[in-house]
Amino acid sequence: MSKKKIFIILIVLAISFVWFFKNNIREKARNLLSEDVKMFVQSFIFGKEAAERLEILKYYNYNEVFLPNTQFQKINLKKQKIPIAENKTKSHFQEINNYAKKYGSYKFFLEIYKNKLIIINSIGQIIQYQEKNVGALDDISPGSYKSNINELNFYSILDTFVYSDTLFLSASKKIKENCFNFVLYKSEIKNGNKMGLNFNEIFESKECVKIPLGGRMQVLKEDNNDFLLVTTGADNEEKLNLAQDMNSIFGKILKFDLINFNYEIYSSGHRNPQGLLVYKDYILSTEHGPKGGDEINLINKGKNYGWPIASYGEAYNRQLKRNKNLEKFDYKNHEENNFEEPIFAFIPSIAISEIIDVNENFSKKFVDNFFITSLGAKSLFRIKFNKKFQKLIFIEKIYIGERIRDIKYSPMNNFYIMALENGSLGILSAVE
Repeated sequence: MSKKKIFIILIVLAISFVWFFKNNIREKARNLLSEDVKMFVQSFIFGKEAAERLEILKYYNYNEVFLPNTQFQKINLKKQKIPIAENKTKSHFQEINNYAKKYGSYKFFLEIYKNKLIIINSIGQIIQYQEKNVGALDDISPGSYKSNINELNFYSILDTFVYSDTLFLSASKKIKENCFNFVLYKSEIKNGNKMGLNFNEIFESKECVKIPLGGRMQVLKEDNNDFLLVTTGADNEEKLNLAQDMNSIFGKILKFDLINFNYEIYSSGHRNPQGLLVYKDYILSTEHGPKGGDEINLINKGKNYGWPIASYGEAYNRQLKRNKNLEKFDYKNHEENNFEEPIFAFIPSIAISEIIDVNENFSKKFVDNFFITSLGAKSLFRIKFNKKFQKLIFIEKIYIGERIRDIKYSPMNNFYIMALENGSLGILSAVE
């Protein structure tokens, strides 16, 4: 064998050895090399400015860990694409489809009903399959249902909610350009091999706004009766005081009776409540602030939460250019202005979305904890309140890497299912 061939074989073996043991070599290099040498290597490869940013981030994120680990619990995350079909039954659905394709942001919601996972996206596509097969997705049956959802006159679905054998939808309805009403629909769920849904409109607002917000729903048990709580938002630059106007439904949490669907205003002063949870005797809401100031609120009947007068955030510059009146809505202290203080405000904002309690079976490390999902931060936040839900004890950020619109717990599988806006389900399980 020639020296040349021997040399080539040795080079290939050396490269193979380095490739096979690359993780061990990297780890040893990190431990053996001085900080100056590591900085030089990073600067040589990425450039001095990029290397300096990496160095800053290392200390900025001091003591943080990344999946599959959290501080105290190993977590497994599986992402599984779901089938996304275009709904062309109405012309405006194509606009929503095009937006979703352009930005990779597919809005959809999750419900678990009698061992079935129901997925409904913002334009009314419905997917269902057996809960036991979540993650494998080998029982997907898009279209395996009878539904009149495409006959409804909605523009975009804002949320879904299953209570008993009833499926509720909150949605926007376009009246004219920049004028949308807020609507609610309900359908009894006919269970069986095929899901039957026949939606009826049960509520429509008498006024319209430029962009309907909120829409989250929960059931409240009060005076031996069940009521439907529904959030609505009010971030309308032309009608600044909607959240403070008690003749308006917007910027409120509404309480509907489940017989005639008459409503009363339960609380006011909300900007965009994207999360709602009734937990034991407490009502918790997560709410988008403006630039900064996303809030977690303990909701009490008849209380005012300050928007747009009090906020720990501030108006965006683009909003100030369009409406100088926004400058005066800048009170940082709620209580001194007779408003309810949030339990916690995120500065900077995380684009907060849903809130859910962590099931006691999920992890012994997460007992009496809650999950909060986020859009902008693309993370799940594990939090713990004190006993009376007056303050947060801690927050742990768990980076997922996708915008998280919704989250549900699967008792059958003992894991959490997240609606990821890249068009995937995120399956989060604790590793024993």
